[in-house]
Amino acid sequence: MAEELNSFFTRFEVNGQTAPPPAFTYTLLSLQEHQVRKVLREVNPRKAARPDGVSGKVLKACAVQLSGVLTKIFNISLSLAIVPSCWKSATIIPVPKTSACKSLNDFRPIALTYVAMKCLERLVAQYITAFLPPSFDSHYTGSPQGCVKKNCRRHHCGRNESEYRAEVQKLSTWCSSNKLLLNTTKTKEIIIDFRHNCTALAPLHLNGDCVERVSSFKFLGSVIESILTFCITAWYAGCSAADRKALQRVIGSAQKIIGCPLPSLEELAESRCLNSNRSIFKDSAHPAHHLFNLLPSGRRFRTLRC
Repeated sequence: MAEELNSFFTRFEVNGQTAPPPAFTYTLLSLQEHQVRKVLREVNPRKAARPDGVSGKVLKACAVQLSGVLTKIFNISLSLAIVPSCWKSATIIPVPKTSACKSLNDFRPIALTYVAMKCLERLVAQYITAFLPPSFDSHYTGSPQGCVKKNCRRHHCGRNESEYRAEVQKLSTWCSSNKLLLNTTKTKEIIIDFRHNCTALAPLHLNGDCVERVSSFKFLGSVIESILTFCITAWYAGCSAADRKALQRVIGSAQKIIGCPLPSLEELAESRCLNSNRSIFKDSAHPAHHLFNLLPSGRRFRTLRC
């Protein structure tokens, strides 16, 4: 079983020597001891021990003593453009995706890499992001198994459906050229449209398969619903503070996923309530129209009495 999992997880590896990177001019990165010390102090001590058996708790507690040694090792590695061979290995822990695993694809590989190497990656990442264009999404992440969590470009479809489908096709082509597999059965399409007159859209096809269209989607423990604001004018006033904070966390998670700012739950409730009141006030046939009585000044409404 262990050998089968190992062969399955390494099926995308390329055998042989890789081609050297193209030559380009860059400024040699030189790390300072205080930078390394800061990263070591930010290590999560509750993470599992890596292949070398050194836990994050040890590195965090001994940050002052180890920062000087690790700074020299990091700078030598950067100057030679060589990663120490001992830091290239990792311990793979297969974690079941479902309660009843029927195939090797039902296991998710969790790689336990060296904590010191991850500290070096964080320092180099800060250096690299300084040279990226502003349009690049700083929250871009990826998975070695081929799950693209987030596209590196922000795109707003608006009313042009062809642009949206072109973006999906570009994503599919990019994944194929980079040996990443898009699982159509796990891919979901959710449409968030606040227009009153919504037109039905044609089904989305990916690699010849139809993508399932849903009204809600669970992503890393968060639920994004296109009906989040349904009847918000009715239930928001009686919603507890704890429930409002929980819903606001959902909106915060959605902001990170789509890479665009979203209005807060309070702003949504206020705007929907005002729009609803305006509609009732303009509709004389509405059952609640008689509740909106203007004061003699004509600028404010009378307060409702219970």
